[in-house]
Amino acid sequence: MRANVGDELVVGETEVCGAARTGTIVAVRGTDGAPPYLVHWVAGDYDAMVSPWPGVRVRHKAAHGAPSGGAAGQGARRQLSAAAR
Repeated sequence: MRANVGDELVVGETEVCGAARTGTIVAVRGTDGAPPYLVHWVAGDYDAMVSPWPGVRVRHKAAHGAPSGGAAGQGARRQLSAAAR
């Protein structure tokens, strides 16, 4: 699995996670786009480090257009930048 900042991580409905969820990748910690990813989850408005499991997929920016990001996504990126200093 490979991803870039701004791509979306899509988790389908499962017994563990419940309903399908989408999050925006705000940081890629692995080499050459590999996991783990820091993901900003739209529902719940929080960030979490994720190492995807089977059934999780990446929706690349080119496939769905530029993600909306919104204020929450921008805030997550600002927090990450501040933490990197």
